[in-house]
Amino acid sequence: MGKDVLVGGLVGISLLFFMGFLFYAYGNVDSPKGIDSFEACANAPGSVIMESYPEQCRTQGGKTFVNETQREDLDKDLRSTCGGEGKWLEEYGECEGVSEGWCNKSGGSFDECTSACRHNVDPGAPCILLCVPVCEF
Repeated sequence: MGKDVLVGGLVGISLLFFMGFLFYAYGNVDSPKGIDSFEACANAPGSVIMESYPEQCRTQGGKTFVNETQREDLDKDLRSTCGGEGKWLEEYGECEGVSEGWCNKSGGSFDECTSACRHNVDPGAPCILLCVPVCEF
């Protein structure tokens, strides 16, 4: 009986050491050191640049970074492009009165029937019951 306990203990300790080694060796795959920006991600082995606008890069561990340069360009484009179909609301990051097709192409989230009073700061103020199509970014 004493020999069985000793063997069982040694096997258990060996398994703990092996699991510790695996955690140490592979546990940091999710957050490689030095990847803290889109540029660093784009240059890291195993990272993937996704086809989106603005561009996004995903590390092997699943962390995502956005190309901030393109994001700034997108904001400028939205102001002018949204003006063709609707109205750009800078404060809320949304285009009001645009089509679902335009919104989907632009990478936004479309709501075909948003309240016209959604940004009203006074909940007791009168509100017209009207659906407003909105593309949120």
